[in-house]
Amino acid sequence: MNNKQYDYIFLGTGIISVLDAIYHKRSGHSVLMIEGEDNFGGAWRPIQIFDIEGVENAVHYFLFDKKSPIFMKNNLKWHIIKSTNKIRLFKFFKTNFYVKFKFHNPVGRFLSYLISYNKKKNKNILKFIYKIILKIIKENSEHSFYIKGGSLEVFNSVKKLIEEEKLDIIYNTYINSIYVNSELKKVELTSSNKTFLAKKLIITHGAKINKISSPKKVLEINNKFYPRPAVHLLIKGKILSKENEFIFSNHPKIKYIHNITNTSEIKDKSYSIFVFALHPYIKEDQNIFMSLVKDLIILKIISKTSKLLNYKWTNTQLPNLHDSDLINIKNEFNPNIDYLLTDNFSVGIGKYSEKWSKVFKI
Repeated sequence: MNNKQYDYIFLGTGIISVLDAIYHKRSGHSVLMIEGEDNFGGAWRPIQIFDIEGVENAVHYFLFDKKSPIFMKNNLKWHIIKSTNKIRLFKFFKTNFYVKFKFHNPVGRFLSYLISYNKKKNKNILKFIYKIILKIIKENSEHSFYIKGGSLEVFNSVKKLIEEEKLDIIYNTYINSIYVNSELKKVELTSSNKTFLAKKLIITHGAKINKISSPKKVLEINNKFYPRPAVHLLIKGKILSKENEFIFSNHPKIKYIHNITNTSEIKDKSYSIFVFALHPYIKEDQNIFMSLVKDLIILKIISKTSKLLNYKWTNTQLPNLHDSDLINIKNEFNPNIDYLLTDNFSVGIGKYSEKWSKVFKI
């Protein structure tokens, strides 16, 4: 048994969790992070594929938040840029014709929200349209943003913080059971060969937990499975489009496409890398990759003479737990278990930025 009792133990090492762990350590608390993989960062951990390093391992999509870009720029020293090369696309029925709008165009926003209309959830269409209009008016001044260096910049920045802070992280470790002893004010976490003790356990949407026990109850956790297949394509050929982020409202296969060439460490300038987020019902087969290349050509993102050099399919999964699940766990085991809202990266950082600013000085 590891006899040391930590003030805080974090399950998982996503970027938001690491920043919060550093906040608690700089505030004078003892902190341990437990990670199932061999490195930190979760979805923000860059990968090496096609003999190219620093490749974003998924589509990263920032929603607007007033606080987070300020904190990222001033406190974390990330290079924040406005996403001016982002567009929405609407496929015209079963044709290869697309209607395109700049991402912040109000008409594009209206159509995007209107397509999401669900008769079961919103029985009154006029009331739904009224809500859409109010939402568009509110969002009129909002601008999307991103980090100039992509996930590699985020990863390297946080890696430096971890090293400077000498943050205690245990990798390749999965927790099999969690036991909350409220009387002794501690949480026991057991892996295959160790037990860890904490005054408080911090969990997130991505935590893989089957159940949590205490002397009075056993809470079974209903883990959900949300597939989000992703595809990386290595292309050789001319890039025709100035845009690098493409959001689809009604494409049968594709949800998003990102051209991540500029944020990857590519030496051959004739190469480009695209990452696709696909609908959950799309399955891997040999035809899908050439089909996606064809979509890039139809959309005039790449030239007709472009060649597919390599591809990679990844069965990614969206986080297991909803906000309501995290709230329920906290209510059941408060004050021994708390949570971080990490499902949306930019909004999550904005939510905790005021607290973090006390130790992440400008």
